[in-house]
Amino acid sequence: AKTKPKPAPIYYSPLTGEKVADEAATKQAVTAIMIENSPDARPQSGIKQAGVVYEAIAEGGITRFLTLHQQDKPQLIGPVRSLRMYYVDWLASYDASVAHVGGSAFALKEVRNGKYRDIDQFYNGGSYWRATDRYAPHNVYTSFAKLDALNAAKGYTTSTFKSFDRVDGAASKAPNATSIAINISGPLYNSTYTYDKANNRYNRFLAGAPHNDREEGQLT
Repeated sequence: AKTKPKPAPIYYSPLTGEKVADEAATKQAVTAIMIENSPDARPQSGIKQAGVVYEAIAEGGITRFLTLHQQDKPQLIGPVRSLRMYYVDWLASYDASVAHVGGSAFALKEVRNGKYRDIDQFYNGGSYWRATDRYAPHNVYTSFAKLDALNAAKGYTTSTFKSFDRVDGAASKAPNATSIAINISGPLYNSTYTYDKANNRYNRFLAGAPHNDREEGQLT
C-alpha cells in the first residue's frame, strides 16, 4: 500500500504571524528602530512595513515610534532619533538590535551594558546618513542594506523570542469597534483608527488626517 506523503510544513513569522518561506526565516534577526514623530518629521519612511510598532511620549508631549522589523526590509527609514529607557524595556523581549541616535542617560547606560545589540549611530556613523531635504535633527536616515550589513558584521544574525498569541484573523460579521480614538498627548499627536471591513484592517489617522508613510501610503 502506498503511504501518503506528509504535507510540507508551514512556517509563520513570530513577529507578524505571516507565512514565511522556511524555518530559518522564523529565526531571522529582528531590528528595532527609533523613529521621530514631531510634525517636522512627517511623513516618515519605513513605518508601514514594520511588523510591530510601539508609540510613546518622548518629551514635551512629542511621541516617538519604536518599529520592529524581521522579514520586511525598507530601504529608506527615518527620521531616526534618540532612545528612551522604556523603549529599551519593550525591545528587550524581541532579542533585537536597536538603531538610534544617542539617547537619554538611563537608556544609554542600559543599552551599552553588554546585554543588548546596540547599533547606535554615534558609533556606527557609516550606517546612517543625513538627508538634505530636511533640517537637523529631523534628517537622519538609514536603510536595511546598511543595517543588515552592520548586524552581520557584529554577528547579530538570528533572533529567538516568544510570539504573540494569535487567532485566525477572520473579519467579524458585526464589528463593535469601528473607530478607536487614542488621546496620547495633544491634537498634534492624537490618533484614530477606523475599521475598513472590506480589507479587515484599521486605517490610522494622525492629528485628524491620514497618517501616511512617505513611500508606502496610509498606515494601518
